[in-house]
Amino acid sequence: MFASFNAYGSGASGSSGSGAAKEIEVYRFNNHEGGQEHHWTRQLLFLRKILG
Repeated sequence: MFASFNAYGSGASGSSGSGAAKEIEVYRFNNHEGGQEHHWTRQLLFLRKILG
């Protein structure tokens, strides 16, 4: 997953050279299950930021 994250947007940088905006969250307590309800909260906050 980290390789995909690092590769995403690496060739798509605009004129600023900054590449794609991206974030990663690691949930150490949940093994391969992801963040479940903790991640839903992060997703909703992300949508609020994007949609205004």
